Amino acid sequence: MVKHILVCDPLEPSALELLKRQQKIDVHYQPDISPEELKKTIATYDAVIVRSRTTLRRDTLERATRLKVIGRAGTGLDNIDVDFARERGIQVLNTPGANANAVAELTLILMLMLARNIVPALDSLKAGKPLKVKGIELQGKTLGLIGFGNIGRLVAQLARGFGMGVLAHDPLIDPNQIPEALRVVPLCSLDELLSQSNFVSLHVPLLESTRQLVNEGLLERFKRGAYLVNTARADLIDDAAVLKALEAGQLAGYATDVHEAGEPLLAHRKVIATPHIGASTGEAQRRAGEEIAALVLAALPDQNGDL
Repeated sequence: MVKHILVCDPLEPSALELLKRQQKIDVHYQPDISPEELKKTIATYDAVIVRSRTTLRRDTLERATRLKVIGRAGTGLDNIDVDFARERGIQVLNTPGANANAVAELTLILMLMLARNIVPALDSLKAGKPLKVKGIELQGKTLGLIGFGNIGRLVAQLARGFGMGVLAHDPLIDPNQIPEALRVVPLCSLDELLSQSNFVSLHVPLLESTRQLVNEGLLERFKRGAYLVNTARADLIDDAAVLKALEAGQLAGYATDVHEAGEPLLAHRKVIATPHIGASTGEAQRRAGEEIAALVLAALPDQNGDL
């Protein structure tokens, strides 16, 4: 029996080819499909592959009468109603490690840009009035990682290469389950991490328990003059609280890859922002696409997945 797969968002050609060369697989590639069109047609598909553009909420999934698998080419699942999908017997798959290196590298880039005041220096040069801005070095500073999964662990490795000390806090991890090679990074309480860190980087998923995790109360517990980096999700922080902390000098700077253009926070002189490019490398896109294609094929009933 032929299985029908809808790819709703842009996917690497190598991943599409992997899907198309399978027997009894019919691939529909519609990377610009509208929410309305998706609702109208989703009942005809056995599997759907998305990235971050497409949302699959209850009102859409209720119409997915034959859907067996949802594949998310990437890490976060906040654009999918995972609980409702699983209630309906739909598997939800993702590729949490595929983008990790790309995001970890961008995290270090943002830290370096904050530390050396790269944006003010560049702006002054372009304006014809170059400034000799003074920065700080990463060597000898402490990085606190809130979240110690795939990305957090890679960030730790990179930061240690710059001579930084690294602390991590992740209540979801049993310290006894961490591989020996990673135990060079101490797991500690959140208060200990905040009080000692010159840089704090967020690497947790967006859950109800983590929404606006970085709020006014938490920022008051930061080491004064620390820097905050967010390559995870915008809703992890309270924008107004971060603005207040920047103005008061509690935060020396904020770097984000996950805020939308036009937000007041982005206009602040101590803020560096990139347009959600954490996973935007050729290598990461290829890994995510090929991994999710293989996982979806393996999960489809009666599909041998001749890979």
